[in-house]
Amino acid sequence: MNGTTNGHSTPAAVANSNGQLNGSSTDLLPRIHEALQLIHSPHSSNESRKGAIIFLEEVKADDEAPYHGFTLAFDKSQLPVVRHYALSLLEHAIKHKWAEYSAEQAAALREWVLQLSQNISPDDPLYLRNKTAQLWVEIGKRSWAAEWIDMDELLVRLWELPGSVVHKEFVLFVLETLSDEVFNGDDTVAVLREGVLSKACVEIFTPAIVLAEAFPNRQVGTSVRYGEEGWLVRLGELLHQCLETDLRQNPQYQSCAVKTLTVYKSASVESLHALYCRSSFSDEEFLALVCPMYTSQSVDLLKKLFEWSDVDPSDVDDEKYLFAKKLSESRLIRYENMPEDTDDPSLKFLLEDIDTIPERHAFLGNYRRYSIQIIELIVRQKKSEAIYHILSRVDDSLQHLYHNEPPFSVGKYSKNSMPILRIDAHFTVVESALKGYMKWRSGHGSKPQQDEQERVNIENNLEAWCDRLLELQFEDPIIRKRTLQLVVAFSTTALDKKVSFMLKVLEHMLMSRLVEQPEHSAYSDAVKELQTDTAYEMQRLASKMPDQLLDVYDQLEAKVNEIISSGTLDMKRQVSYETFLFTIIHRTTKIDREIKLNKLNAFILPVLQSWQNRELESVISSFSGFCDLLGLNKALPLRTTKSFLGCSTEKVEKGSPTYKVSCALWRDSLPVILPNLLKFLSHAHAFHNPMNWTGLPTEMQSIVGRILADRFWQAGISEGSRDDFYARVSGTKSTMEGLASSIRGSVRAVREACYSILWCMSRLDMDFYGFSELPGPLAHALFADAHCLSSHQLISLLNVVRYMVDDCPVELRNHFIPPILATCFSSMDSKCSLEWEKLTHKQVVPTEVDNLTEEMKQESILRQLTHSAVMMIAAFLDPARSNSLGATKDASASGADSTPSSYYPSMRTFCLTSSTILEPLLMFLTHAIRMRDGRCCSVVLRVFRSIIPEFIPPNESPLCSTIREFISADVLKACISSLNEAYFVELHKDLAHAIASILIYYTPLTNTPRQILCSLPGIQEKSVDKCIDYVGRTGLQQRQQRALVLDLLRDLKGVSISEQGRITKSVPTARKERSKMQQEFMKEQPENKEPSPELEGVAGMFGP
Repeated sequence: MNGTTNGHSTPAAVANSNGQLNGSSTDLLPRIHEALQLIHSPHSSNESRKGAIIFLEEVKADDEAPYHGFTLAFDKSQLPVVRHYALSLLEHAIKHKWAEYSAEQAAALREWVLQLSQNISPDDPLYLRNKTAQLWVEIGKRSWAAEWIDMDELLVRLWELPGSVVHKEFVLFVLETLSDEVFNGDDTVAVLREGVLSKACVEIFTPAIVLAEAFPNRQVGTSVRYGEEGWLVRLGELLHQCLETDLRQNPQYQSCAVKTLTVYKSASVESLHALYCRSSFSDEEFLALVCPMYTSQSVDLLKKLFEWSDVDPSDVDDEKYLFAKKLSESRLIRYENMPEDTDDPSLKFLLEDIDTIPERHAFLGNYRRYSIQIIELIVRQKKSEAIYHILSRVDDSLQHLYHNEPPFSVGKYSKNSMPILRIDAHFTVVESALKGYMKWRSGHGSKPQQDEQERVNIENNLEAWCDRLLELQFEDPIIRKRTLQLVVAFSTTALDKKVSFMLKVLEHMLMSRLVEQPEHSAYSDAVKELQTDTAYEMQRLASKMPDQLLDVYDQLEAKVNEIISSGTLDMKRQVSYETFLFTIIHRTTKIDREIKLNKLNAFILPVLQSWQNRELESVISSFSGFCDLLGLNKALPLRTTKSFLGCSTEKVEKGSPTYKVSCALWRDSLPVILPNLLKFLSHAHAFHNPMNWTGLPTEMQSIVGRILADRFWQAGISEGSRDDFYARVSGTKSTMEGLASSIRGSVRAVREACYSILWCMSRLDMDFYGFSELPGPLAHALFADAHCLSSHQLISLLNVVRYMVDDCPVELRNHFIPPILATCFSSMDSKCSLEWEKLTHKQVVPTEVDNLTEEMKQESILRQLTHSAVMMIAAFLDPARSNSLGATKDASASGADSTPSSYYPSMRTFCLTSSTILEPLLMFLTHAIRMRDGRCCSVVLRVFRSIIPEFIPPNESPLCSTIREFISADVLKACISSLNEAYFVELHKDLAHAIASILIYYTPLTNTPRQILCSLPGIQEKSVDKCIDYVGRTGLQQRQQRALVLDLLRDLKGVSISEQGRITKSVPTARKERSKMQQEFMKEQPENKEPSPELEGVAGMFGP
């Protein structure tokens, strides 16, 4: 491409030096036409379409491609699709070849874009006008405020062109896009020139007089502005001009005015949102910013805005709806449980705005949480006024619970009926109010006497309201459950001084029992749910109010024994009643320690005898004996042990008198329980290993695999709702699938009971961790067959490992943790790597429709497992983590030395200096960079950025040198490989940041990173050296460091699927755009299940 020396070349000036591409330039344009026709014709064969695509890509590489692009784009007689492709030729030249052009060539290219900009008209499709404006932006990012000084003047001249407002819309697009990319974008070019471009943007937007007043000492360099007013003033003048015309008779001005107002309105709302989302204000700021919003004028204005934004759910006004979402409110109804065909306006808006079920659950959960916080704050301020208002609303709802709804029916029972959802919403509001009240009560104000009187009045009224609630005899088990939860919450908080009320609640739980009706499975399941929750609420009362319950302990014990002896309870409920009594004795402060221990020993002695049973020891000494034990369905000591141990350790502060009682109670029992407990756990894991199925015929082994495959419900993936899933499971009890469910349920119960017992034991500190022979056998029991567990099952295993490591006393870390974590990380590495490899293979092989849902569930669970593993590692290596988690608060009581925990290395330092732990940990993290899960990969890259500086001088050792080389080679290769893959396009910033960290910290110490980069195809050594030199310079921002790396590797980066199309995807409708508030509510985005595009990778670029 040639240009003239004056910087304003014309098409004629370069037309005489056209290049050639497989023929003369005279036949190139017809071939471009033909190729585009082939691509967009529905009758073209795949082979011919592919050939046309290849040809058009080759045209972009030709030196004269920009000239051909300008010629075609300038010609209004060409089809829009041809002109769009022509603009893409110019775009390719600007983005990929700008640095190679001489000043004359760059000026010629800029002149062509200017001519195209002047040549736009209202007849041009919007996407062509926007594409042309984007070319202006791309050139601006590269040369404005440097070689190109008069850009602002040219924009003003376009703005002032008479006639149509199309050029004003063009300028608005340029200004909005350019400023957004400069201040918010991650484009490499814009980031590297951020200082110059951001200053220039501020200068041209702001009136000169405002700049002079705000920054009187401002150093003005080369002026890039044109005129004194600035673009903010010009926008206001345009709006005024539009409003003075008859908008109904001038559609173009109407459109322009709406766009200008939208910009102003959006900016205003976003400014308010940003301003009032600040976490703190000074007194001056509060008076200046917050107080004015509570004036009558401001409140009235907000009210009018809210009324204006009212939208009909059956006929959504996109513009109003987008605005309304920033001023929206919501009730606490669980909309996720409502049928989608419900004629509810809020549900219609929800379905309109959020497409997927997981996103709806995330949004509603967070919105509900924020709403609860607001209610708490209001009640804390208004107290009785707010509480009585809320309770009156609930009373009114209870009086009309089944209004416009069918009466209660056992035969047609549903857990998601509207009465249940309404009760749940109202009771959630009451619970929120209760939390707000308790926060007020915990810190009485400046008038203690007046506050005390108000407290007495409020609590008397609350007790009376709860009494009336208990008198209501609800037939619905779920409503009864919800009522029970609420009154127990009152009894243990606001009404904790009213013992008579607590006893009334307990009597209600013990005396009122609904009867199951097996012929109506939905109703019966709800009754069982009520029974389970009743046991839990009794346990809450025992934990919170043991001293009050001790006064009536004899009567309670007699009543519990009567209920147990009736024979109507299964083992689970029987244990829960015994644990209720155990908890009262364990938590009370009103009896002597020795008496307490004697009473508690009476509970655990039968359990200990079960563990010492010779027959049990003999049976579980082999895997076959364990299987026989399960088949006989004998009562195992696991459930009772788990229950009593849980009561002894959960929510018990270390060092407290209650904690010391727990340690004394279980100290002699742990050596008895642990050996057989580890056998139970080993066998429960071994059950899933096909190598142990040798006694079965070959044809039966595949059936066993299916029997042991857990059924579970996944939001957004499984068919139907969660309740539908449980209903289907319940309906198979009498089938072969029901038998299979019973088998795996038995194994799962053993496995999870072992996990729970181990965690509870770990809370007993030195009495658990002090066994010198424990770590090896424990690691073997946990992980010998863990690779055969499903991803779903491994998540629970990881949780118990994390708890045990967290609770380990710092003085025993060296003894306990290395074998546990080394085995854990090695097992997770092999399991996750294998499962991701299987998943990748499945995605390239056609899948039967019937198997798709199951594969999606497996993929989702694998993502959860990988996330659990990487988050556990991130927690261990957190620089802010102190030793308090593993500190022994009462060292003398537990037999530990008196050395303070701060004397020992942090968990992060401990892991990073232990070669036993560090090797499998780094291997897993490195492999995780290549696992196709953006959320996990992001966490892993953040961990690497955190630990990379740990292995440089003065921290020098043979281990540090080895780790440096591993990160410089293997980790760097993994980052580059992911950078090349289209799936990881959203993680380019994170990957580039990690690569930059390696270059900054390690290139002064090793040549390995440079050698790796120089070995990449198409990367020149001088470019590598330049990048290494610049990225390590002091004062460079992280954003600029990332940009340097991305610029070096720009030809290796993968591109997203949307970027591979020939015509840019249209902008989504306004109602799908999310407000910042809504974005905050969305915790995570669903992962796409589409197979990756076939792009050429970099698998072989590193050599053998």
